[in-house]
Amino acid sequence: HSRREGWSAIADAVAGSGFTFVQSQPIKSEMSGAMPKSQAKSPIDLDVLLVCRKVEADVRCRVDSNEAFSRSVRNAASKIDRFNACGRVLSKNDVKVVLLSHILVELSPGRSCAELLTSFNTLLLRSPEVIEDLYRTQNDMTTSTYAPAVQQLSLFEERKGYDINTIASDNNC
Repeated sequence: HSRREGWSAIADAVAGSGFTFVQSQPIKSEMSGAMPKSQAKSPIDLDVLLVCRKVEADVRCRVDSNEAFSRSVRNAASKIDRFNACGRVLSKNDVKVVLLSHILVELSPGRSCAELLTSFNTLLLRSPEVIEDLYRTQNDMTTSTYAPAVQQLSLFEERKGYDINTIASDNNC
């Protein structure tokens, strides 16, 4: 979501239902070519999967808001770098989505719904400068492109230990 109110509503709904955010994974949006997105100044081309669990099952320790923010920035930068390595430059709103989802994950442990919302809304006020920095420091690419299939297979091979030549020949790539 591009608006702070939307993120606060998500935090309130999840935490108010007795859940905590434990992981965030941005993925390419299915409707990235839709007309409203193509007309937006800074379109959101990512969806975020937010993994949740019951509060009682979350064994992570609570960290103060400053540490949660620092961790969120590091985790967001890492995910943005992974998109860049695949040939994708993210829009400013995509960067925002990645960062804000990580803030929810890092703030969740050990906080009540009210505490989560207060801390989250405070960190939202600190986020615009960081979003701008993360956006500007992406790899030196000028267009958002997708990695060719072989490059994608190569990335898969590096992570999972598969042989790219076997995969390519087995799938007629």
